[in-house]
Amino acid sequence: MTENSARSGTTVRTHIILIVHTHWDREWYLPLEVFRQRLVRLVDRLLDILESDPSFLSFHLDGQTIPLLDYEQIRGRSE
Repeated sequence: MTENSARSGTTVRTHIILIVHTHWDREWYLPLEVFRQRLVRLVDRLLDILESDPSFLSFHLDGQTIPLLDYEQIRGRSE
């Protein structure tokens, strides 16, 4: 509530947009394979959430496609 709205007795609503995301570094401070294992756990959990929680509408991969290719290489293509 702003100072003006407090004086006038009105309520100001704030609209907040939350973008759930990650920027995935394939190799950073650990070897590639360690990060790929973490990626698989992340995507598996993310897919479970997207399927089970109707309020969870999207996930942003920071414009990256290589994590999806890594995931597909490990898990295989799923229809």
